[in-house]
Parts: sequence; structure tokens; C-alpha cells
Amino acid sequence: MKFLNLLLIFFVLLSFSVPSFAETENELSLDPTENYISGYTAEYESLSSQEKQKIRDAEAQWYADRTYNVTVTAAYSLTSANSKTNNLQIETSYTSNDPKFIKEFGVSEVSSIQNIPTEFSQKSYYINEKSVSADKLKNETITISEEKQIVLAAADDPFEWWDYGYAYPPQMWKKEYIGYFGEYTKPEDPISLIWNETTAANARATLVSQAGWVNVPIPFEYPYGVYDQNGSWIQSQSAGSTLMRSDGGYHVRIFQLSDGSVIGGAHEDSTSPHAVVEFEDIEYLVGTYFSQAGWTVENNELYLANSGWFGDNVVYNNGYATVITDD
Repeated sequence: MKFLNLLLIFFVLLSFSVPSFAETENELSLDPTENYISGYTAEYESLSSQEKQKIRDAEAQWYADRTYNVTVTAAYSLTSANSKTNNLQIETSYTSNDPKFIKEFGVSEVSSIQNIPTEFSQKSYYINEKSVSADKLKNETITISEEKQIVLAAADDPFEWWDYGYAYPPQMWKKEYIGYFGEYTKPEDPISLIWNETTAANARATLVSQAGWVNVPIPFEYPYGVYDQNGSWIQSQSAGSTLMRSDGGYHVRIFQLSDGSVIGGAHEDSTSPHAVVEFEDIEYLVGTYFSQAGWTVENNELYLANSGWFGDNVVYNNGYATVITDD
């Protein structure tokens, strides 16, 4: 299954020591384990290959029904919010003559607006894989258009992952308010971290304490959620290497489901506005911090079947999650 998109993450050294991968290579492996745990339910695993294929086909059809051929146009502009921060505004429009798109929205173009706080000192921005100066963004709107296939699902029409054999949600969804059409969601970053015997709040607090990171609330991150079996969207409890991560860094989103499951995903981001630079090494880095804090860390232990290439930078995720247990 192929997912779309982008995400945020940042990291600062401060006075804390940052472990290199070489320092911990004997503790944790970047390679999947031979005897990995399945991220599918026991009920799904008990099915015949033909029954499993029917479920996979139904999943593919769900996505196909909500996939549209569109022209995505993003308009970037920058204004001064105060003496310490700027406001980066991104207006995104989706234009399509696809009959399925027009049937869903009743028009051929819809749009959403997002405002992102950035540090006043940030001198350049990462737009369309190029560096654009803050001065230029304050004086003119930068517009980028490209043809894409995107998945858009109404927030009240979520992907109910448990119906497709998954024991955990395989990915996060970004929320967008599309005019008077209401809230829609787009599939984004993969889930790559599973915590046992803890809460989302405790997992985040441990990471903040061990790595010297900070809590990251909205609007300092994009609004990502996962859908819960109780019928509600769960907002992340996030941490990043800095609050705004204007110059790039590390970012982890952590979710606690109604059944107590704690899941999440980690990545490295580019300079703001953020685009994913790396998944796997940051998943490993997060595991290293928990290992140093005395938790049991089993890297690439659980197969979530969400491997693929993600985001505008086409960054790879191997489909295996690191399992972290509070001993």
C-alpha cells in the first residue's frame, strides 16, 4: 500500500549528549529481526490466503474510491506576527475535472489555509526543494503547482483499520478544513513506534527528559490524528528537538488509543515549512534514548505492513515498528 505526504521533526543538542549510531550499534540493530511480531490481529492471521487477499483487495478499493486526480496549487506568503515570530501562510487549492471529485465536492476547486508560526530570525524557507529568502517571501507570494493523485477522506468517513486485519493504525492522517465542506483528512506518515506498559504522557515526558526535547502543541506542528475504534479522532502528544524547528530537526508524534495502546512515529524534517527528510534513522534514535533511560527496546520488532515511500521528498519507511517497553 502506498501512502502520501509530509511531516515535521527537529532536534537540538543543547547541553545534552547526543548518542551517535556507532555508540549504540551493539544495543540496537537497524535491521528487522528474524522472528518479528505480526502487526495483524490473530483473527486475520488465522484466515486462509484467499480470505486475506479479499481483505487486502477491499482495503485497496477503499483508497481507490477516495483517490482523485488533481492540480495542487500551494501559495506561500510571510508576514511579521510580532518581534519574535513570523507567520507563514500556506493556501492550498485542489482543482480537478475528475467526475468523482466534482461529485464529492459539487465544484471543481476547493481550498484550505494553514498558518505556521516561524522564528523571526529564520532567514530562508524550504519551498519546492529550494531555499527561498524570508525577505522575498515577505514581498511576494510564491506559488507552486503540480499534478498529483491524492487521497481525501471526510473526517466522518475514516479508514477503519481494524476491519482490514490491523492490530494498530498503520498511519497518521492530516486534517484539513476545506471551506464550507468541513474537515477532510489525508494519509500521511507511517506509524513506526509502539510503547508497552506506559501512557502517551509518560512516553513523551521520558523523551523530553532524556533527549532534552520540548513538548510541541498545535500550531507548532501540522494537525495529525489517528482514528480510534471508539469512533473518535485522537490528537497526538508530540515532542520535538525545538518548538518551531525552523532550521530542521527531529519530531515525534505519540497517540494513546482508547484501549490503552500507545503508538507513534518519528522523523527528521527539513527547514520550515517542513518536509520529511528521514524516517528510519530517527526511529532508531528515539529507541536509543529510551534504551539509555532503562526501557527495553526491540528495534524493528513488529511488522505493521506500512512500508513504502512517503512525502514530497519520497522518503522510505521499512514497515517495521520499534517496540519500547517500560520495565
